[in-house]
Amino acid sequence: MSEIPSRPASGERDAPDSSPRPVPGHHTRWLAHLLRPVNRRYGTYRGLIRLWLTRFLLALDRRRTLTRIDPRAVRRVVFVCQGNICRSPFAESAARQLGLRASSFGLATNKDVPAFALAVETARAFGIDLSAHRTRAIEDFRFEPGDLVLTMELRHLRALRSALAGKPVQASLLGLWTPRSRPHIHDPHRLNAEYFHVCFDVITASVQGLAVYLRDAPARDRTRT
Repeated sequence: MSEIPSRPASGERDAPDSSPRPVPGHHTRWLAHLLRPVNRRYGTYRGLIRLWLTRFLLALDRRRTLTRIDPRAVRRVVFVCQGNICRSPFAESAARQLGLRASSFGLATNKDVPAFALAVETARAFGIDLSAHRTRAIEDFRFEPGDLVLTMELRHLRALRSALAGKPVQASLLGLWTPRSRPHIHDPHRLNAEYFHVCFDVITASVQGLAVYLRDAPARDRTRT
């Protein structure tokens, strides 16, 4: 039978523990370092997860309804995000620069609010001036026949179902129109400046891809006849 270690005699003290202890904040700094490239490219880890989830859900749609757009029916492109202070006004301005008739609104915003300061600053690097932009809420927006409604996230499309029901409009995800598909364009509001630039870069590429698709429609029709 093994001996039971005896307890220290009265007055004796245990030897101090010499094992290394974690430096306060060490794990937090390690996690921040790990997430830095994720935050730079996707905004936050939530942005990356939502992108993966959106791609999975779209893969289940074998009819690919969100890319089956009739370009001949498009009279105006309408960009939608949450607050109409970052993503959708930038997309609207980018589309106008390419000669497209464009508008935008927010799903949850107040009226006549200026664009977010970092959005204005970042947009300048793309040759776009958002200083005069003022928000427009969905309640103040009037859909028109021939609208192509383009949202930044899948949940935005779902929120618009009832508003679009029965209207002669089409709907899609903006990020599907860039050569490197990015169906979830995460909200950059109050995030880092690096992601703001990435976000606007994705929007620019998406709007350019969409413009090419719409303008090439007559040529595609001629080749089919």
